Amino acid sequence: VASLRTLSVSLEATQEVTDAPLNPGNEQLTAIGEVTVDETTLEFTARVTAQGLDSDDTITMVHIHSGFAGENGGVLVGLQPTTDPLVFEASGFINDFADIPGNDLASFLRGGWYLNLHTASNPAGQLRGQVFTDDVDVVRMTLEGQQENPAVTNSPEVSGTAYVTFDEVRELIVVNSRVAGFTPFLDAPIGPVHLHAGFAGENGPVLLPLQPVGQSETIYRGTEADISGELDFGVLADGGVYLNIHSAANPSGALRGQVVPRGVDAVRMQLQGAQENPAVVNADDIAGVAYATF
Repeated sequence: VASLRTLSVSLEATQEVTDAPLNPGNEQLTAIGEVTVDETTLEFTARVTAQGLDSDDTITMVHIHSGFAGENGGVLVGLQPTTDPLVFEASGFINDFADIPGNDLASFLRGGWYLNLHTASNPAGQLRGQVFTDDVDVVRMTLEGQQENPAVTNSPEVSGTAYVTFDEVRELIVVNSRVAGFTPFLDAPIGPVHLHAGFAGENGPVLLPLQPVGQSETIYRGTEADISGELDFGVLADGGVYLNIHSAANPSGALRGQVVPRGVDAVRMQLQGAQENPAVVNADDIAGVAYATF
């Protein structure tokens, strides 16, 4: 049926958005979700099946939440337990969702829903899975100083993670980023967090400045409404965009993450004389780094 969307969702601990690490345990826990939505009738079904739960733990709740990758949101609808304690199900109509932002078909089509599985050991969420169609791409980035050009060495506590959700055809984008370990460069001319044009290994102009969420100095968000440069979504889909985090210590950039969508790979190479055939011994000040995006 042309109007029926059926999506398989993998729930993972790494997708959870929290400042505190998950409580240990449930190392073997996995979960798969299936969500169907009829774009004409707005009827939906959802089913989550888990396995590998620790014997001393329980699944307390499973929900569909409103929120893009990298951000938390309210509960749209709860899945109910079945006769199997590892299987939860729900069905009905989108119009019956809780009256909060994201309770509509447009949010679903943009990638603005996620499944969250809660356990007694991690009541805020143990496994999470973003719900998005083939029209949408979701990229998760670990932000690193070594991706900066030139590379930057930060103290161990400086870190960051970012998610980019985009629809190349409809030119829609949502970027969520969290950083830790340093005070952002809040007096930068445009903002402390930017999406830039540039393939891995090269620098480029600002395309989209991210804004602090509330009064936060560590959580930033941007959408297509914030675009300030010539954001070419085709180049974005080819891997030609990166996220840059500025800091007081490194105003030009302390952490960087390349947006590498599905179908694209980016490889970083440390150039070494030892790899030559035969090997070459160079002076200590001879060094190189290269990136290939394909």
